[in-house]
Amino acid sequence: MERCAGCHEKAAHTYRGTYHGKATRLESSAAATCAECHGAHAILPAAEPGSRVHAANLVATCGACHEHARPAFVEYDSHPEPMNRERNPYIFYSFWFMNTLLVGTLTVFGLHTLLWWVRIMIDRRNSEAQRGGGGE
Repeated sequence: MERCAGCHEKAAHTYRGTYHGKATRLESSAAATCAECHGAHAILPAAEPGSRVHAANLVATCGACHEHARPAFVEYDSHPEPMNRERNPYIFYSFWFMNTLLVGTLTVFGLHTLLWWVRIMIDRRNSEAQRGGGGE
């Protein structure tokens, strides 16, 4: 993986965000690396018919590890770019929705906690004032 990443930084970056990339980072020996998909020798561009990642060869390439690989299975983008709206609109919008939901939820509950704390302080101050004021 690191040997390929030296020249193919963008592909390595998108790979690291996938299941295979994360499993590889956790030192899984079963996770596919560059060589499992692209080959170790005679690596060809995806547009070349002899390439392991050519559209006509993907079912066989993925099928080496995923025995139930079918044409629908290989439609998966193996190097997704979450910030590329044109290439990965579902991932792009899911990313923004989930992050907006997360920030919104933390903001609401943070504000709620702050206001609750203010309310407790006001009640405590009023309680102390009543105890102190009632004895005089």
